[in-house]
Amino acid sequence: MKKLFSMILVICSLLGGNAYAEKKIEFKWSIATSVASKHIYTFYQDGSCDEESHLIIGGCSWVKDGNKVIMSMNSGDYILNANVSFFGKVKGSWRSQSKNNPTGTIWGKVIK
Repeated sequence: MKKLFSMILVICSLLGGNAYAEKKIEFKWSIATSVASKHIYTFYQDGSCDEESHLIIGGCSWVKDGNKVIMSMNSGDYILNANVSFFGKVKGSWRSQSKNNPTGTIWGKVIK
């Protein structure tokens, strides 16, 4: 009985450790947009992302292809396409899928 109890404790500690694991940050951006707003985005290694000052209702995901980063927010309502230079400068565009399809530019830098 002691061995069974010990075995259960070991298995629970191995499986339960990931439940409270902190997401690992890949990089952060500080950007401004052509509509005079500023944002700080955090990109995690698992392909998710977050914004410091706003709640992203439908989630946020991103993919990287070389120096290009494509980010999708609010279930694909906003799409950001950006190039990141060797020196950490971010430059690109954004577009919305809303009824009047606004678009704009973004610029900024990698801060982490």
